[in-house]
Amino acid sequence: MLRVRKVTDRAHIEYDKLKSFPGFVAPKNLALVPGGYEYDFVIGHPPNNWQLVYAACVPFWEYGKRLSIHVEGYFNHCIEVSTRVLDKDDREVFYDMISRHLRLQNLTPVCFCHGDLTFANCIQSGTGITFIDPGLHYGMPCRELDEAKILQSLCRWEVVRYGWAEPDLSAPMKTKPIHWVLLATHLVRLLAHNHSEDAYRWARFQLKEILNGKTEDLLYRH
Repeated sequence: MLRVRKVTDRAHIEYDKLKSFPGFVAPKNLALVPGGYEYDFVIGHPPNNWQLVYAACVPFWEYGKRLSIHVEGYFNHCIEVSTRVLDKDDREVFYDMISRHLRLQNLTPVCFCHGDLTFANCIQSGTGITFIDPGLHYGMPCRELDEAKILQSLCRWEVVRYGWAEPDLSAPMKTKPIHWVLLATHLVRLLAHNHSEDAYRWARFQLKEILNGKTEDLLYRH
């Protein structure tokens, strides 16, 4: 059996999270190894259809006891990151936006939260989906946080980052303002990582449009 090995300084965090996931979305035979962790190779391909991913998410989100949401922790984390990656004007708009929206939203708590649910972190095998490379939810284990990551993929993250095919937009994902606000927080955190210039340019453009309230055609703008 082929094995996949991921070398990361967050090995224990990602391993523990994947190990806790219900078996119908988790990779098989997880094991810690020096410097990382590994699991059985999953035969499949990345999805490009949000509905398939969402179908796997619903039982995942609802499998067990709901986690507690701590908006202040997430809010403070986003503010801290924004001070490192945004200029003064954008930082003030970002602060105002998340101040107005995060604390007022009726968020949907979940039992499990992937934390980085882009298409790149899903493997489709037939109609089934396996989740890999989970992220941290920073106190916001809610459905909307994962949905905003799916939205990131629908806005062509993998097209820019990896040169993948365009996502299937034939059935639009229904969005609410909170999805775009949370996508803005994902983009701010993305800017703190080491990505290509094209990826930075894409993230900054998406973020600028959201901060300016121009979200209407981000899904369809090439």
